[in-house]
Amino acid sequence: MNPWGRDAMEHWQIHLPDRYRALKDPETYFTNLGKQADARYLEIRDGLLAGLNPNDGTIGWAEFQDRVAQPTRPPGSSSTPR
Repeated sequence: MNPWGRDAMEHWQIHLPDRYRALKDPETYFTNLGKQADARYLEIRDGLLAGLNPNDGTIGWAEFQDRVAQPTRPPGSSSTPR
């Protein structure tokens, strides 16, 4: 299970315990949800990167990838970004 799925599972366990307990196979559910979230993140990131021209002088390619294209987590989050 990737960090996206793990975060969602932890959220449900804490904030939606009845819905979490109703899942027949939580591991599979959150593994698949994590894969979907990761695919969507990559789709959005790649769309942003495709529209960037590192030669236009506003922001360098490496700076964009370091500052903009990386997923972020709030302080104290239990999972680390990929």
